[in-house]
Amino acid sequence: MEFVAEKKYKSVYKTYLVYFIALTCFVVVRIASSLGLFGSLSSNLADIIYSVIIEVFCLFLIPLILYKNFLGVNYKNVFHTCNFYKMNFRSIIISVALGFFMYFLTLMVSYFFNGIIQMLGYSSGSSVSEKMTTTTYIVQIFTTAILPAFCEEFLHRGILLQGTKHTGFTRAIMISSIMFGLIHLNITQVFYAAILGMIMGYASVIAKNIWPAIIMHFMNNFMSITNSFLIDNNTAYSTAYSNVFGWLTHINFILLVLIIIVAIVAILIITFFLLKALYYNGLVVKVERAISKTYLKDGQAIDDSPIIVNPAEIKDIIENTTTLNIDFVNAKTPLELLMPRQLKIYKQTYKDKIFLKSSIVLGVVITIFTFVWGLM
Repeated sequence: MEFVAEKKYKSVYKTYLVYFIALTCFVVVRIASSLGLFGSLSSNLADIIYSVIIEVFCLFLIPLILYKNFLGVNYKNVFHTCNFYKMNFRSIIISVALGFFMYFLTLMVSYFFNGIIQMLGYSSGSSVSEKMTTTTYIVQIFTTAILPAFCEEFLHRGILLQGTKHTGFTRAIMISSIMFGLIHLNITQVFYAAILGMIMGYASVIAKNIWPAIIMHFMNNFMSITNSFLIDNNTAYSTAYSNVFGWLTHINFILLVLIIIVAIVAILIITFFLLKALYYNGLVVKVERAISKTYLKDGQAIDDSPIIVNPAEIKDIIENTTTLNIDFVNAKTPLELLMPRQLKIYKQTYKDKIFLKSSIVLGVVITIFTFVWGLM
């Protein structure tokens, strides 16, 4: 691995600064809301206004404008950096399937983790919520599924991950997933959100596209909202749901833990094969584009001779045009088979990480505060 200097239009320091400012704005609005900023509004209107301020302004527009100006690029280049590319239909279906299984994974992890903190004396102290109406359901799809899926992924799997990937893909994925967990500012969400963020990070890097992460995020939140709506409005579903969770709460604790672990392992195995399918589906498209770029011009062959490509030439085309990892022999973990090849990375300095550390401290302090508050 060779350490190199940052190229033009790349700056880890500025990327972390953008994130810190966005997170700070989020915290300020969150505190203002908890102090009753939207208390005089109806619940649906308050949800819409709050979500628009948080998601659209704090997590999308402010980072977009700052990143554009700090790095001296245009808006088109920002979206290009964040890997906003078209997806074929098969990749969309695979991403939907990934989001479907991610919902059950986060459900299991959340159930397990919340059980641990509750044994430590934590209580969310949440009041009984009102029955979810069709109007509330539609509003929540917009405020809790659509907006967060796009805006939060733009910031985390876009600016933060892609803006720091030259420090190492794995490192960038880990940082973006940890911050994704912390930005929820809630002890009950931080752990499963970080795991979800890690898998979405791998998906976006493997596909070289941010849309799989956006789709997965949307599916996870959409299924959670739909589950709550069906519990409130479908008697048969509500009864079945209550019976399943009633049974789980009354079985032997060790058996419960084993069931959760087996379920998590099974979902992770399915997830790996779906990620592999996403990778290979994108690989076919990338190889076709690489060959077309090398041998065709405006859809026509560059010369009249037949196109003959040997394996070594295909390997060279793929590596030099798509940065795909085809060094299978030296892979240490299954996911490394799917990760882009990276021979050169930028080694971060202490100065580069100042605002990353500031963001972590801010997120950790507030998350710990929510835990302490739940102990009171």
